[in-house]
Amino acid sequence: MLTQDGRFETVEAGGALALGQPDVWLARTMCAHQFFDPGAARGAAAWAAARLYARTAAPFVSAGAMVERSGGGFSIWWWDRDRVEPALVARFGDQAPATAPELFQPPAGGGWRVLRLDHGFEAQFWRDGGLIGSLWRRTPFDQADWQAFTRVQPGGGDAPTDPPAAVAGFRAPFPRRSISGSALSPDRLLRAAPAAAALLLLTAAAFWLGQGFKLRLEAHELARVAAAERLSKPPAVPGADTAVQRLAAFSTLSSRPNLVAALSVATRILRLYGVGIEAVDAQDDRMDLTLPYSALNGVDRIARDMEASGLFTDVRPITNASDRTIRLRMRLTGRPDPAQAALNPDG
Repeated sequence: MLTQDGRFETVEAGGALALGQPDVWLARTMCAHQFFDPGAARGAAAWAAARLYARTAAPFVSAGAMVERSGGGFSIWWWDRDRVEPALVARFGDQAPATAPELFQPPAGGGWRVLRLDHGFEAQFWRDGGLIGSLWRRTPFDQADWQAFTRVQPGGGDAPTDPPAAVAGFRAPFPRRSISGSALSPDRLLRAAPAAAALLLLTAAAFWLGQGFKLRLEAHELARVAAAERLSKPPAVPGADTAVQRLAAFSTLSSRPNLVAALSVATRILRLYGVGIEAVDAQDDRMDLTLPYSALNGVDRIARDMEASGLFTDVRPITNASDRTIRLRMRLTGRPDPAQAALNPDG
């Protein structure tokens, strides 16, 4: 197993490859998990949508990924290739072994549990034999941390109020059906079915992206109406001045960094830690996110992941003990949203 500090530990025998090299687990501390629901898509279309989502929603700039069927949807695991690959090359040379995130056998009957790992603790929610939610911490979960995790799990209304006692987990068989970071190439993504791309728009921060697309369509229609009005000079229409003002406001917004796309990425990163957003304050290239005080122990890791995404810089957490909130202050780099870049490869 490859640990967060770059060491290799022997955790179990067997599983050797034909070249005599062992399979390598990636410690849970190095990996992020998210459950993906393909909606109405089935078969190959569902797989295509999950793979496309794994590429576009990754919380790392250079991400490795593994996609597996899980509980009526897909479990997607990500890791930072910039950290993993140098360690593999240093140990094994050019013939790198197979890698996978540290996986554990599901609990009997599914439900909620906390695992005690070698380097921390992991909260899990299982349903229909699949891992729906997962959150790692270095220290044990207290009641506030546990409730922050359970609140964001889909279909998790039966969660216990207090975290269950931590138990040891048994590793699952090493997975063979996976999608590595190198397999998620742009050429492969461009061959994905159009239905998968459309499904991604509905599932990857659908609200924020949907609002952005709606605004663009509305602005296009307002521009057409305004142009026709200038040519024909018809009698004044009630609300025309308001339409022109809305078009001008949209033009101003379009010249700024894409706040909608940036908020979508920030939401996905926070979801990996089971943290919700209580308030948003955005102006020009600055964005402040108000987070619950229960995120205090993990806010430094969240800030690092925000900067690692490439969309944010100068990320600074500011705690306010009086109202028990955390303000995450950051600036936008102006980099395009990766989901939009994948769907519009020609710019």
